[in-house]
Amino acid sequence: MKFDAAESVQLLLDHGARVNELDHFGISAFMQGVHDNSHAALRVLLYSGFQIICSGSDHSRKTVLHWAAETGDKETLHILAEIGMQGVHAEDITKSGLTAIDIAEKRRELERMTSLKHFKHRLLVRAPGRY
Repeated sequence: MKFDAAESVQLLLDHGARVNELDHFGISAFMQGVHDNSHAALRVLLYSGFQIICSGSDHSRKTVLHWAAETGDKETLHILAEIGMQGVHAEDITKSGLTAIDIAEKRRELERMTSLKHFKHRLLVRAPGRY
């Protein structure tokens, strides 16, 4: 689902795809859609009439909430809020001992650091005394 191929997802569902099947990494189609922020494909999965299981985790014990926190995509978070995510808890921890909130805070800190580095680079590129 990396390209948000909602039509492909629908075609697979129409031909009997098992929506909660896990790949060899322990990732379901829904989890991959959350990771890739595939908004249209996520909606196809949600409104297909199948019961989507959100409470699972991959081999690193990341839930859909952890994956959503990594990307910080607002629309993906809204989609998750629409379904209520039964069985997924903000306190769930990964193998690394991180909650979804911990991951979101690290992502925000990284974004701030990246912005500061970019700003510093722009200051160094300018000629002295020129603004």
